[in-house]
Amino acid sequence: MYRQGVLEQKFDIYDFAEKNTKREIDIDDEGYEIISEAKKWFKDYEIPNLKKVITMGCISKKAVEVLKNQGIEVEE
Repeated sequence: MYRQGVLEQKFDIYDFAEKNTKREIDIDDEGYEIISEAKKWFKDYEIPNLKKVITMGCISKKAVEVLKNQGIEVEE
């Protein structure tokens, strides 16, 4: 979806860790575990052009199913 220009913001864990001011995140030390701050970022991130993503066929049928299970209306 990044290549198609649908998602406007790319996530870079190293950049995220560098900009995080609440605590120091050492990617080399904790990068193999779930980093709670990064998980929260993804949980809070809203796909800005969700309808466009779906109509472009950029996400799989399984992803559409997951969205529907989360209560997000999806037109196929």
